[in-house]
Amino acid sequence: MLTIVIEEGKTLPKYGELYPQVHFTAEKSWPEKNKDVSTGLARLIEHIKTNADSIKEQRKKKRLENNN
Repeated sequence: MLTIVIEEGKTLPKYGELYPQVHFTAEKSWPEKNKDVSTGLARLIEHIKTNADSIKEQRKKKRLENNN
């Protein structure tokens, strides 16, 4: 799911046209902000992969296991 968010975030939707009453990030600053978000999501993905066993164990101890 996170990789989909990264991929879809590469282009800026025309939200300003859809919602003219709302202030959005300026298009000129979008690439830098999007790069920061994508980098953070990529690090989150790597952290989850690297620490999957530990995360599962912590969730089990806190009774937060998934049912699927």
